[in-house]
Amino acid sequence: MQSRDSTALIFGISGQDGAYLAELLVRKGFEVHGTYSLLGFAKAVGYHTLAAWTLVGLWIFAIFWHIATGEWRHYIPTTD
Repeated sequence: MQSRDSTALIFGISGQDGAYLAELLVRKGFEVHGTYSLLGFAKAVGYHTLAAWTLVGLWIFAIFWHIATGEWRHYIPTTD
């Protein structure tokens, strides 16, 4: 096995262009490292938005629950 003097980092190596570039650089003698995304930016934003709205819904439910059941009285300090 020959020693490799140069190293290449390819962002998006799982795409078509990245794969061709990686293959070309390996043939030229480069040591190739690459990154890839598991979800993609759009899916990650969608999941983040869903989680944020779920949290807002839970806050609204918690406030409603405390008001409807009278649990809010537990947060008032007593003078006993």
